[in-house]
Amino acid sequence: MAVKNQVQLITYPDSLGGDLKTLNQVLTTYFPNTFKGGIHILPPFPSSGDRGFAPLTYFEIEPKFGTWEDIRKIGEKHDVLLDLMVNHISRQSVFFKDFLKNGRKSKYSNLFLTLDKIWSDSKPVQEDISKMFLRRTTPYSTFTIESTGQQKT
Repeated sequence: MAVKNQVQLITYPDSLGGDLKTLNQVLTTYFPNTFKGGIHILPPFPSSGDRGFAPLTYFEIEPKFGTWEDIRKIGEKHDVLLDLMVNHISRQSVFFKDFLKNGRKSKYSNLFLTLDKIWSDSKPVQEDISKMFLRRTTPYSTFTIESTGQQKT
């Protein structure tokens, strides 16, 4: 798909009518030719909070929003962009829980950055930190790997 310099709708899956099925009806009824740049749907995945930005999985659509079929139907008339934030995942997700339990032995360990993956001595360089984290004073979290008791940052 080529990038289009045209009007694009950016919306949460429940902002225009309450769910994806109604969003499609609103688009078809009231805006049939308006959003030629496509429909950008903010995270429609099951989430533990942060208005969808703490997804539990990327493989399902939150049932209260609809189904993958509803996304497909919107895609029949519009280019669709789903907001998939690969740098976000809920602490309550099976991926993170497995990582907390098994650390590097988790089949999901490559989904998570730890300081030793960035700096060989696990000690952040302040110059790098200043470039990466503009809004937080503490740019990372510390957690304990259940199987080893090891603290990871």
